[in-house]
Amino acid sequence: FSAFESWMATEHRKRGFPEDWMSRTYSEASIGNGAMAILAGIVSQMLEDRLGHIGPFQGAIALTVLALLMVLPWEENYGENKEDKDHSLY
Repeated sequence: FSAFESWMATEHRKRGFPEDWMSRTYSEASIGNGAMAILAGIVSQMLEDRLGHIGPFQGAIALTVLALLMVLPWEENYGENKEDKDHSLY
């Protein structure tokens, strides 16, 4: 699993959501990922047409700053604090 999938599974269970929602969430995330890739290509082409070769890079800087502002108040998930005395994988 990736770090995102591990985080997603932990938060999903921590918040008490039904287990069958997880497959739908991953499916919708995959579709959204493809749609965002297409949209990013279209927007970067529009920026290049209007601002020249540097346009997509300027757009990336603006979106990076926006992402930073959105991430700063994010609550970190540090996992469980329980001590596992068994030390087994199961």
